[in-house]
Amino acid sequence: AWTVPDMQGGTAVGFKAFRNSGDGTSMSTTADATCGMETKPAPQTCTLTGLVSGETYTVQMLAINDVGEGTLSTAATLYAAATPAQITDLVNTASATTPSLTFSWTAPSSNGAFIYNYEGEMYRVSDTTTQSWDAGGSQATPYTTTTSVLLTGLGLVAAEQYKFRVRAVNKMGSGTWSEWSSLVDPPRGFTLDTPTTPTNFGRHSDPAVSGTIKVGWDAIATVADAGGDAVASVTYEVYAGPTTGTMTAQTLGSPTDTFFSKAVTTGTTYYFQMRAVNSAGLGSTWAGPIDLVSAEVPGVPTLDSVTSTTAQQVVMSWTPNANDGNSVILHFLVSNDNFVANSVTVANTLTTYTYTLQNSGATVTYYIKAVNSVGESTAASASVLVA
Repeated sequence: AWTVPDMQGGTAVGFKAFRNSGDGTSMSTTADATCGMETKPAPQTCTLTGLVSGETYTVQMLAINDVGEGTLSTAATLYAAATPAQITDLVNTASATTPSLTFSWTAPSSNGAFIYNYEGEMYRVSDTTTQSWDAGGSQATPYTTTTSVLLTGLGLVAAEQYKFRVRAVNKMGSGTWSEWSSLVDPPRGFTLDTPTTPTNFGRHSDPAVSGTIKVGWDAIATVADAGGDAVASVTYEVYAGPTTGTMTAQTLGSPTDTFFSKAVTTGTTYYFQMRAVNSAGLGSTWAGPIDLVSAEVPGVPTLDSVTSTTAQQVVMSWTPNANDGNSVILHFLVSNDNFVANSVTVANTLTTYTYTLQNSGATVTYYIKAVNSVGESTAASASVLVA
């Protein structure tokens, strides 16, 4: 751009631009045709094209009136560059209740002048306030970090949601702002930590029913375990499948439920895993996977006899129940005190067990349970006078 000189009483016809070919070259005596203002008195601006990005050029102008061409202007030194291109891949990569947010982006095209700094704006969603950020780079000491840029201060408060935008700076000025960072992709701009893994994940305490597998877990109970989030904001995700490699996301009745039921063919083993997720979309470490069979506890064994014919010995004899709960009997449990302090595991291939060193003359009740992968049957019992 230039200012119209004194036309010395004549009528303005146009302007010519002259330039050299870049660093260390002489001025051309031929006008630059790309300016295109030789017969246009207005506007007083033109764009020179065909330049090499990053080169320095010497440019002079002259005015033309209806009498002829004026003298060349004083030379101006111009740089063939523009402000940096827009950043297009800004990502919020991490968060913490410290509070802090971490962002990454790729350096954009410099457009001919090296990028030496970045500027940003942090926007708090709850009250729409904005804080400015400056990376502090200079042409003498450039700031070039664009990966895992940790931001603190800037009015950040734990458990709040923010969005951020950034632009690059070169000697020509500041580029166009990037789009605001996502409020959807985890961590969604929330200054939160990852929640802890829920405890006691396993088969639900409800009585097992063949054809269905029900799992349960303990709810996240504290703000700390929620990663700094409100406990009520924590949801849960369950994955299930016939193998660990084919587990898929399941739909809970409510995302805050602490249980999940899955229809599974009787006798089939299914795999489950689950985790907690907070407002930031941050998921805990997975609990599981665990494998559970679609079955129920076995039927009660038939306690055929409890006899004592030898001093201090008691012999138990039983018949397994035909109902194994649709899961193979793993073993039996026998007891002489209703499993309070004494419990003996007996192999699933045996149907008798002999107690020794029992109290002669005492009437004692003996108990037996069958055990499969789901749990224990109800106990069968019988009493005998110990010889």
